[in-house]
Amino acid sequence: MSEPTHFINVDLDLASSESLAPLLEAWGDEVIVLHHTLVPGRGSEAGLEVTAMTTTAQQTIRCFVRLVQRLDPELRALWDGFTERVLDIGIQSGTDGPHYWRFELSPKTLAEIQEIGARLAFTVYSPHDDGGPAMRPRPAPTHRSLTRSRNDRST
Repeated sequence: MSEPTHFINVDLDLASSESLAPLLEAWGDEVIVLHHTLVPGRGSEAGLEVTAMTTTAQQTIRCFVRLVQRLDPELRALWDGFTERVLDIGIQSGTDGPHYWRFELSPKTLAEIQEIGARLAFTVYSPHDDGGPAMRPRPAPTHRSLTRSRNDRST
């Protein structure tokens, strides 16, 4: 099956020597917990997605930023103590469409990522089916959504 390269989602990967449960409880139904595990001798790890319907990496990252910015001081101190705070942008590589696909993050969004102390990662998935779990991508971007994401630069 051929498909164009497209944005899938942004996951927030967290790790801490402390419990992540207070943060996950505070965010409640604003996030989807993909996994939450206790690692003996290392603490807790979790992978999250926002429940808000977004179509660009910038929109999704800004949802996570707002969640962190709204934390009360005690939970913000917990957040600041995490050993890992990674915003991981998922891209599905395609076999159809243009030779390349570009997306941008605004300087404001990059500054907000820095302000919350997060790192940025990019995961690009192969277009070849290797028998692994199927990705459930968000709708492939259209010319209209690409234009909208470019307009997000000023926000």
